[in-house]
Amino acid sequence: MRVLIGNAFSEVLVGRYGRTRAQWKAQKLLWWARPGDVLVLPGEPDHDFLDYALRLRGVDPGAVRVVVPPDDEEGDPRLTRGRLLDERLHATLRGVIGVRPVETVLAFWPDTTVSSLADAIGAKEALSGYAFMTQSGGTVSNSKAVFRAVAAGVGAPVPDGVVCVLREEAEQVAWAMLAEGRPVMLKGEYFMSGDGNVILGPDDGFPPLGARTRIVTVRPDQVTKALADHWDRLTGAGRYRLVVEEYHPGCTSLFAEFLVTDSDVVHKGDGELLKDPQGVGQIMPFQGQPADVRRQLLEGGAALSQALRAVGYRGIVSADAVVTPDRQVLFTEYNGRTTSSTHIYEVIGKELVGERYPAQRVLFEKVQLKAPSFAEALRRLRACGLAYDRTAGHGVVLTSAYESRVSNLNYCAVGEDLASVLALSREVDRLVADPAEPGAR
Repeated sequence: MRVLIGNAFSEVLVGRYGRTRAQWKAQKLLWWARPGDVLVLPGEPDHDFLDYALRLRGVDPGAVRVVVPPDDEEGDPRLTRGRLLDERLHATLRGVIGVRPVETVLAFWPDTTVSSLADAIGAKEALSGYAFMTQSGGTVSNSKAVFRAVAAGVGAPVPDGVVCVLREEAEQVAWAMLAEGRPVMLKGEYFMSGDGNVILGPDDGFPPLGARTRIVTVRPDQVTKALADHWDRLTGAGRYRLVVEEYHPGCTSLFAEFLVTDSDVVHKGDGELLKDPQGVGQIMPFQGQPADVRRQLLEGGAALSQALRAVGYRGIVSADAVVTPDRQVLFTEYNGRTTSSTHIYEVIGKELVGERYPAQRVLFEKVQLKAPSFAEALRRLRACGLAYDRTAGHGVVLTSAYESRVSNLNYCAVGEDLASVLALSREVDRLVADPAEPGAR
């Protein structure tokens, strides 16, 4: 049996960030569930999604056990340190496990709380990278600041920039680039999905992709004000470092993921991240890039992964990069954790689509399909004949639970090529999306 932990965030590093979406995000863990598994989630899952994600893969929902830890003192909706270290959770897990051997402990985020939990249930040998985790290894494998040092060490090219500890240093570096006509991106060390990114630059019409905020800055005093306004949020009031680097407009964002084991580093999947201005979708494998771009991405990503392997990290490493208009491949970060892409290529691609992926099939995941509920979105998909057909290897898979706060969910179109998945997506948006909802598209 396996124990799977849906700890999408580490609140120690990101404060209150991610509270509103923690329970929704954690439910992607259901894509990994196998018969006999025990899943630790921050809240009860969307049972329509649970039933769908498991049955689509031939897993009986009754063969999977979901455990929700007691609330902590603040009622935090995430799997916080207090909830994962609660002895009541440990006792429940020991009771569920009984005498069965635990083969694997798998968590989204490689946190010390995970190694402590594995200890408490007598399963530390089942946790790959246990020793690394006990020493807060997740702060190394997910740090944008450490990433730049590792990239420099292995020779993976990165955007021009500096890791800053002091606000004054960040101001000087940012203005030096801006004075040369180069836009700047500020990046908080541990934020995700562009939520900790701020772009500084002139108001010259370029699209600010990959950032939550854009600030017009054409004078030194405007840079000073921008840093003063955002320093505490981006650095945790100075606890963490700030990356100041050149922002390249007009780039394509790519990623390559690798599995790091005791013996090797293996390329597992890759794709393109679509942003407007933050993430709106992803295409796997990435399309339309020359062979040299692919070679640089895979070689650089493998080198970064080997560096993390050397210090004891085990698990998925996602190496993110941009391809500039003049075809430079520049690495922007790594993520040493299971990402929001991993289950798309690994479960939907390799398991549901099978041997036809990636050579004969393309996956296009799109976010924010407006619908009144998961069940209604699924009913509409089936009624329109768009639901995924496993025999044909064609159709649409609903990839997330329903997010009631914003009345939407994510989906993945599976088709023979890029044109076919884009056509499928248009059909979903036309026939399945709720026209009564603001923002339906």
